[in-house]
Amino acid sequence: KYTYPMNLKHYIGYLLDDHNLFSEALAKMLETYLPFERVFTFSKPNDLIYHLLSVQTEKQVFLFLDYYIGDKTLPAVLSEIKRVSKKHKIIVISSITSPALLRDLIAYKVDGIIHKSDTTSEIIKCVNEIINHRTYYTPFVEKILESSEEHVSSNPFSDREMELLPYFAKGLTVEETANAVHLSPFTVATHRKRMFKKVKCNNISELLAFARTLEII
Repeated sequence: KYTYPMNLKHYIGYLLDDHNLFSEALAKMLETYLPFERVFTFSKPNDLIYHLLSVQTEKQVFLFLDYYIGDKTLPAVLSEIKRVSKKHKIIVISSITSPALLRDLIAYKVDGIIHKSDTTSEIIKCVNEIINHRTYYTPFVEKILESSEEHVSSNPFSDREMELLPYFAKGLTVEETANAVHLSPFTVATHRKRMFKKVKCNNISELLAFARTLEII
């Protein structure tokens, strides 16, 4: 059990999640049970990145990031977030149960992973382990990783390909996807062909079916 003097507030938190009710409840919990001076909530990655660039603080900063953010997945924006917040601690809080996606997050060297079904005590433990310079994956997350370690392939797609997948899943054409992500139709088509080749798919339906097995979309 961890306890803190009420007047001892060492940390600042930033929470990125497009479910407002969840993010507000989590922010309140962090401010109540952990030494966070303030927890700010954001629903769009660009708003969080702009804030990180414009606001400087000497306090330790924790970023609590959901895996699914609107039409995007976290790997599509994680490199940019890490670029502007090199010293900040990153905790992913999500509902994903795909071992492949969890291993990808570990490869990004996030500091902690918490499942949305975990309890408040697990969130508190995760933060405290990271405060003590240790990474922490909750027992629920560890169980997923251990139970299928030898049976599930890693996510084969690049960050750019992960960014395109949600648009394909919504039924957008190559041209419509290109307009949405500010790329040329030729570039999007080339990415899609490479994705087909990586997972030995013949069409977009097979590609999306494969992506769903990994819970990417």
